[in-house]
Amino acid sequence: MQQLNLGDYPLAARLGLAEYGHRRFGGLGVRGHAMELGADREQWQFSIGHQRYVLCLDHLCEAVWIEALGRADLTWLADQIQETVK
Repeated sequence: MQQLNLGDYPLAARLGLAEYGHRRFGGLGVRGHAMELGADREQWQFSIGHQRYVLCLDHLCEAVWIEALGRADLTWLADQIQETVK
């Protein structure tokens, strides 16, 4: 499974995944679908257009990353994120 590591753990942990996702990817037309909470991990499913992803936050290893669902293109998303940072 491909992952796109974001490196923003402190910000994502402080804001919560849904808020973090909307702030970070809002310019791409993100739509949130489902949130799953566990003891030390959170997951937020979202889509951009017809592509679906899951934003993951792990409190034990202090990491935040994105995984593609189905046929979603993680490389495309990485390129879009880079464009919004410029």
